[in-house]
Amino acid sequence: MQTTANSAHDIFRDPRLRTVTWRDLVPVSRVEVVLELLLPAVWLALSLLAASTGRYLPALLLSFIFFLTGLRIVHNAFHSALGLPRAANDAVLWVMSLIMLGSLHAVRFNHLRHHTWMMAKKTWKAAAQACRPGARCCSGLPSRTCCTLPRFVAGAGA
Repeated sequence: MQTTANSAHDIFRDPRLRTVTWRDLVPVSRVEVVLELLLPAVWLALSLLAASTGRYLPALLLSFIFFLTGLRIVHNAFHSALGLPRAANDAVLWVMSLIMLGSLHAVRFNHLRHHTWMMAKKTWKAAAQACRPGARCCSGLPSRTCCTLPRFVAGAGA
Protein backbone atom coordinates (compact mmCIF):
# COMPACT_ATOMS: atom_id res chain seq x y z
CA MET A 1 0.00 0.00 0.00
CA GLN A 2 1.30 3.45 -0.90
CA THR A 3 1.61 6.22 1.61
CA THR A 4 -0.34 9.42 1.14
CA ALA A 5 2.81 11.40 0.38
CA ASN A 6 3.82 8.99 -2.39
CA SER A 7 0.29 8.94 -3.83
CA ALA A 8 0.26 12.71 -4.06
CA HIS A 9 3.43 12.71 -6.15
CA ASP A 10 2.36 9.77 -8.33
CA ILE A 11 -0.70 11.62 -9.59
CA PHE A 12 1.59 13.75 -11.75
CA ARG A 13 2.85 10.60 -13.50
CA ASP A 14 -0.64 9.30 -14.25
CA PRO A 15 -1.02 9.04 -18.07
CA ARG A 16 -4.70 10.04 -17.82
CA LEU A 17 -3.53 13.49 -16.75
CA ARG A 18 -2.18 14.15 -20.25
CA THR A 19 -5.67 13.69 -21.72
CA VAL A 20 -7.18 16.54 -19.71
CA THR A 21 -7.80 19.75 -21.64
CA TRP A 22 -6.62 22.49 -19.30
CA ARG A 23 -8.45 25.80 -19.22
CA ASP A 24 -6.28 27.80 -16.90
CA LEU A 25 -6.21 31.61 -17.04
CA VAL A 26 -8.87 31.96 -19.68
CA PRO A 27 -9.99 35.47 -20.65
CA VAL A 28 -13.06 36.81 -18.86
CA SER A 29 -15.68 39.17 -20.27
CA ARG A 30 -16.62 42.47 -18.64
CA VAL A 31 -19.98 40.97 -17.65
CA GLU A 32 -18.20 38.09 -15.88
CA VAL A 33 -15.94 40.55 -14.05
CA VAL A 34 -18.93 42.62 -12.87
CA LEU A 35 -20.85 39.51 -11.78
CA GLU A 36 -17.80 38.26 -9.88
CA LEU A 37 -17.40 41.59 -8.08
CA LEU A 38 -21.11 41.74 -7.19
CA LEU A 39 -21.26 38.21 -5.81
CA PRO A 40 -20.54 39.20 -2.17
CA ALA A 41 -23.06 42.06 -2.36
CA VAL A 42 -25.90 39.60 -2.91
CA TRP A 43 -25.01 37.63 0.23
CA LEU A 44 -24.49 40.81 2.26
CA ALA A 45 -27.90 42.13 1.18
CA LEU A 46 -29.57 38.83 2.08
CA SER A 47 -27.79 38.82 5.44
CA LEU A 48 -28.90 42.36 6.23
CA LEU A 49 -32.45 41.54 5.16
CA ALA A 50 -32.55 38.47 7.39
CA ALA A 51 -31.15 40.43 10.35
CA SER A 52 -33.60 43.30 9.85
CA THR A 53 -36.51 40.86 10.10
CA GLY A 54 -35.17 39.25 13.27
CA ARG A 55 -33.88 36.06 11.66
CA TYR A 56 -30.44 36.18 13.23
CA LEU A 57 -29.32 32.59 12.71
CA PRO A 58 -29.90 32.70 8.93
CA ALA A 59 -28.30 36.17 8.92
CA LEU A 60 -25.22 34.71 10.57
CA LEU A 61 -25.00 31.94 7.97
CA LEU A 62 -25.49 34.43 5.14
CA SER A 63 -22.78 36.67 6.64
CA PHE A 64 -20.42 33.71 6.63
CA ILE A 65 -21.17 33.06 2.95
CA PHE A 66 -20.63 36.77 2.27
CA PHE A 67 -17.22 36.51 3.93
CA LEU A 68 -16.30 33.43 1.87
CA THR A 69 -17.30 35.10 -1.40
CA GLY A 70 -15.29 38.13 -0.30
CA LEU A 71 -12.28 35.88 0.22
CA ARG A 72 -12.78 34.51 -3.29
CA ILE A 73 -12.64 38.00 -4.77
CA VAL A 74 -9.71 39.01 -2.61
CA HIS A 75 -7.73 35.90 -3.54
CA ASN A 76 -8.35 36.58 -7.23
CA ALA A 77 -7.24 40.18 -6.69
CA PHE A 78 -4.07 38.94 -4.96
CA HIS A 79 -3.19 36.99 -8.10
CA SER A 80 -4.47 39.67 -10.52
CA ALA A 81 -6.98 37.12 -11.81
CA LEU A 82 -10.06 39.35 -11.79
CA GLY A 83 -9.47 40.60 -15.32
CA LEU A 84 -8.83 44.13 -14.05
CA PRO A 85 -5.84 46.48 -14.33
CA ARG A 86 -3.51 46.64 -11.32
CA ALA A 87 -4.97 49.92 -10.07
CA ALA A 88 -8.47 48.42 -10.13
CA ASN A 89 -7.20 45.31 -8.27
CA ASP A 90 -5.75 47.62 -5.63
CA ALA A 91 -9.08 49.47 -5.42
CA VAL A 92 -10.89 46.14 -4.96
CA LEU A 93 -8.48 45.22 -2.15
CA TRP A 94 -8.97 48.63 -0.53
CA VAL A 95 -12.79 48.40 -0.62
CA MET A 96 -12.76 44.81 0.60
CA SER A 97 -10.34 45.81 3.38
CA LEU A 98 -12.97 48.26 4.65
CA ILE A 99 -15.81 45.76 4.33
CA MET A 100 -13.92 42.78 5.78
CA LEU A 101 -12.19 44.86 8.48
CA GLY A 102 -8.60 43.92 7.68
CA SER A 103 -5.58 45.14 5.74
CA LEU A 104 -5.80 42.96 2.66
CA HIS A 105 -2.74 44.54 1.03
CA ALA A 106 -0.70 43.14 3.93
CA VAL A 107 -2.40 39.78 3.52
CA ARG A 108 -1.55 39.89 -0.20
CA PHE A 109 2.11 40.48 0.62
CA ASN A 110 2.21 37.42 2.88
CA HIS A 111 0.12 35.30 0.55
CA LEU A 112 2.36 35.96 -2.44
CA ARG A 113 5.37 35.33 -0.22
CA HIS A 114 3.80 31.98 0.63
CA HIS A 115 3.74 31.11 -3.07
CA THR A 116 7.31 32.33 -3.59
CA TRP A 117 8.78 30.45 -0.64
CA MET A 118 6.44 27.44 -0.58
CA MET A 119 8.01 24.92 1.79
CA ALA A 120 11.36 26.70 1.71
CA LYS A 121 13.22 27.21 4.98
CA LYS A 122 12.05 30.84 5.04
CA THR A 123 8.46 29.98 5.98
CA TRP A 124 7.10 29.01 9.36
CA LYS A 125 5.14 26.16 7.75
CA ALA A 126 8.32 24.56 6.47
CA ALA A 127 10.09 25.20 9.77
CA ALA A 128 7.23 23.45 11.59
CA GLN A 129 7.55 20.43 9.30
CA ALA A 130 11.22 20.04 10.26
CA CYS A 131 10.52 19.08 13.91
CA ARG A 132 10.20 15.54 15.21
CA PRO A 133 6.62 14.25 14.89
CA GLY A 134 4.87 13.20 18.08
CA ALA A 135 7.22 14.99 20.49
CA ARG A 136 5.84 17.42 23.07
CA CYS A 137 7.36 20.57 24.44
CA CYS A 138 7.03 22.01 27.94
CA SER A 139 3.66 23.67 27.20
CA GLY A 140 2.09 20.41 26.04
CA LEU A 141 1.88 21.59 22.43
CA PRO A 142 3.42 19.49 19.69
CA SER A 143 7.17 20.13 19.65
CA ARG A 144 7.15 21.40 16.09
CA THR A 145 5.09 24.38 17.27
CA CYS A 146 7.38 25.15 20.20
CA CYS A 147 10.75 24.46 18.64
CA THR A 148 10.30 26.48 15.46
CA LEU A 149 7.99 29.41 16.01
CA PRO A 150 10.14 31.21 18.62
CA ARG A 151 13.17 30.98 16.31
CA PHE A 152 11.12 32.04 13.29
CA VAL A 153 9.61 35.02 15.11
CA ALA A 154 13.06 36.02 16.39
CA GLY A 155 14.30 36.18 12.79
CA ALA A 156 16.14 32.89 12.39
CA GLY A 157 13.57 31.70 9.87
CA ALA A 158 13.36 34.88 7.83
